[in-house]
Amino acid sequence: MKKETVADNLKLLQKGSGKLYLLCIIVGALTGFIVSLYRWALNYANHFREFIVKNSLSEGTLTIFFIWISFILIGLIVDYISKKYPKISGSGIPQVKGILLRKLDYVNWLQELIAKFIAGLMSIGAGLSLGREGPSVQLGSYIGFGITKIFKKDSIEKKYLVTSGSSAGLAGAFGAPLSGVMFALEELHKYISAKLLICTFLASIASDFVGRRMFGMQTAFNLSVNYPKDINPYFQFGLFILFGIIIACFGKIFTMTLIKAQDIYKGAKLPRWTKVSFVMTTSFILCFILPEVTGGGHELVEEMAGGNRTVQLLMVIFVVKLLF
Repeated sequence: MKKETVADNLKLLQKGSGKLYLLCIIVGALTGFIVSLYRWALNYANHFREFIVKNSLSEGTLTIFFIWISFILIGLIVDYISKKYPKISGSGIPQVKGILLRKLDYVNWLQELIAKFIAGLMSIGAGLSLGREGPSVQLGSYIGFGITKIFKKDSIEKKYLVTSGSSAGLAGAFGAPLSGVMFALEELHKYISAKLLICTFLASIASDFVGRRMFGMQTAFNLSVNYPKDINPYFQFGLFILFGIIIACFGKIFTMTLIKAQDIYKGAKLPRWTKVSFVMTTSFILCFILPEVTGGGHELVEEMAGGNRTVQLLMVIFVVKLLF
């Protein structure tokens, strides 16, 4: 394989961008469809889980036992898929960075896309505390990578298409195209260029357009908020800044505990099936005693905004959600 020189990369960067922009729109539209389908399937899976858990309480012990076994089987199936396609493990964002840094490659991109879709659906559907944004980003990167292979694009255009797919994935997950663009600029590349900005905007807008055809024009979070008019606005801005600092600290704590938990999980000298069964059993129990912490948490956010839970219950939910 011929090694690319600096001169080769400069020539690639100076190529016309019309076809690239068209492919970015295609990537965005395809990603919008796949991610919207994923989002719809997750909603259905979450409602189905809540339905069977609620009905099992009146059905009896045998039904509950079969549901528990089903949870463990789902965990073992997801574990098998993850071992067969190791690149789909985790949120998927580190893998996207690996693609952009040329330290990773999607050899079987279509199979991995399907595997990521199914494994994510089964995991979140079984109540595991996982969000849809990470998987959506990686699903979009698979689409961008696949378009690169189909149209035989060079390494420079591959970066733009994979980035466009990733930003379109995040935009489609929440119906927020600007968030997809900012994610691509701040998290994936950490720099701004005109071409990168155009590519991510086109893909994110196309993804959002397709998503709104399927979910309507309403926002991702259906929150009804009354603006407090009796508070000094400068004091309120100060509270927002303080709130941002507090959330940043808790975000750091979450990241540190997550990495530490992964190390403990990998270091535990137990059969893999035992560890998987323990995780799925934990999810099964929480579905009955504290269902608020199961799944991605989208519904929990909407419920807390309009609910009247006590501070003590909110603290319990926070701690259990963090650990889970």
